Amino acid sequence: MSSHVFISYGRGDREIVAAIARRLEERGLSVWYDARIASEDGFNDEIAAALREAAITALFFSDECNTSRQVAAELALADELGKPVVPILMEAATPRGPLLFDLADRCWLQAYPEPRLHADTLASLLRVLLIRIDVEQSLVFEQRLAGGFRVAIGA
Repeated sequence: MSSHVFISYGRGDREIVAAIARRLEERGLSVWYDARIASEDGFNDEIAAALREAAITALFFSDECNTSRQVAAELALADELGKPVVPILMEAATPRGPLLFDLADRCWLQAYPEPRLHADTLASLLRVLLIRIDVEQSLVFEQRLAGGFRVAIGA
């Protein structure tokens, strides 16, 4: 599994998300968001592939996300793939409609006012989450080995 962060956001927040994504990359995180897509051909396929490879999904939430079908689809796929979703509040907005249900049990990070000023803290928090996910996956693998697989070395 790759250790990158898939970024989901509302279209109106593209400029601020791009600035934060650049800062996250400067801090050593590998990030993916739809600015990496060269054309609309295969748009959904590229998003699905990026989500499959991601370790976590960071939702940069603003009120616009409440009406974004793309954000809803990305969150649904992230959940289907078992990817942790970290909602990051970029303004004083609350989820409504289907997102209220989908995001009700999540731990939110608050990055407003001025979300760009919080990029370093977000990078640190996301890095900690990525490390924890890697450790948990290693433990699951070790448990599977101990619980039913036999490895013969030099037999």
